[in-house]
Amino acid sequence: QEQEYTREELLSLGWSEARVKAFLSRKKNPNSYYYRFNAPGEAQATGNWTKAEVDLFMAQIQNFGVTYRWGEFSMSIPGRVGYQCSNYYRKLIQEGVIKDPNYVLIDGKLKFLRGKDRVKNGLGPSEVAGANVEHLRKKRLRELANEKPKPRRRKKAKKRRGKGGDTVYADEVDSGSGSDDNGAYGYAAYGTKGRSTTKKSAGKGKKVEKKELLPGLRCPMTFEPIYDPAFSPYGHVMGYDTWLRVLGREPRNTCPFTKQKLTRRMLVKLNADNVEEYKPKIKDYK
Repeated sequence: QEQEYTREELLSLGWSEARVKAFLSRKKNPNSYYYRFNAPGEAQATGNWTKAEVDLFMAQIQNFGVTYRWGEFSMSIPGRVGYQCSNYYRKLIQEGVIKDPNYVLIDGKLKFLRGKDRVKNGLGPSEVAGANVEHLRKKRLRELANEKPKPRRRKKAKKRRGKGGDTVYADEVDSGSGSDDNGAYGYAAYGTKGRSTTKKSAGKGKKVEKKELLPGLRCPMTFEPIYDPAFSPYGHVMGYDTWLRVLGREPRNTCPFTKQKLTRRMLVKLNADNVEEYKPKIKDYK
């Protein structure tokens, strides 16, 4: 039988108010809690997935399908939480290991079908009729090709002070709600995509692609190349923007890999001048 905890006992473990609230409501809404957190006393697994974890992941899909409620899905995989399972699932789709009709690749980006275009909500990819899948895929592709992008209003990012005097941003929207998840925990759009700058030369704009400083290294959150790497004192590297968003979430200013204190001022931005100095200190990078 699962052990029960009081609010005071959980706070004494160093948990944030948000985590305590989610935990105490876990029986009513387990997806919200397990999307970001492990059970008390369960260490969080990080880095590449082991063969045992992959076997559990694939067995879960084979036996129960995919409902896109990744917090609940992760409960059967010790050490992993919902957003890690969501990211890994998207990685398998991009690599062609899994085919899911609710995801389409458009301009090199993975898009999730929503609303009426979504195929049989709550069923796994192996349980969907192929003819219906192809019809919906083609329909959605036609719609997206004809859609005109709506002008986006830029909002000035508000700032607030976090614990320890570190700045966190108010536009960091929590993705751990009780609704089904279909994203990559908010990281995929930040800090990992290739970037280009425009320089004016003789009156003409010229795009200059930004190169990878650490070829072959992939972001542990998004599994994509890192173009603006930042090094933590614990040996981990992610895109600087990705670090900011990770550190801005509960528990704030905490390394997601070691669970130790980490602020943005403790990060070192890597560049051509210092990258060779830090290469030997990066975990799992040769």
